Amino acid sequence: MVLATDGSYADFDRGSPLTRPGGKAQICRALSEPGRTVALVGDGATDLEARGAGVFVVGFGGVVVRGNVVAGADVFVPGPALTAVLGPLLP
Repeated sequence: MVLATDGSYADFDRGSPLTRPGGKAQICRALSEPGRTVALVGDGATDLEARGAGVFVVGFGGVVVRGNVVAGADVFVPGPALTAVLGPLLP
């Protein structure tokens, strides 16, 4: 995120892998190592792409519920509070 001099939002980091298709999966692959589980909480199609990198995806519907996320996530949490995702993530 790029902020203006007054601290308000100005732009996003266009060089970040998060701004392009497959970027979340790329980052998750970099975080993966043997014996380590990587999880991602998200509400959109680009979050589901991370499943291809072996990531456990928790779909979150606290803002909006998307059918593809409900169907494609390993687990779906309807919300409304983000704390609801802790159950699927913590043993």
